[in-house]
Amino acid sequence: MDKGRADALVSFCRQGVRKTGPTTFVWEARDYVPDSGLRMLLVSNDPAFLGDR
Repeated sequence: MDKGRADALVSFCRQGVRKTGPTTFVWEARDYVPDSGLRMLLVSNDPAFLGDR
């Protein structure tokens, strides 16, 4: 996942997510069978970044 900006905050509802760059994160699994949807929370204090007008 790329959160787009280094000053944005992101939260995941999965364990084992690792940061791979200033704005990028990776979660990997083998033989994964989902038990629920992937949920992420992205927060920024810049309304334009989130698409609000």
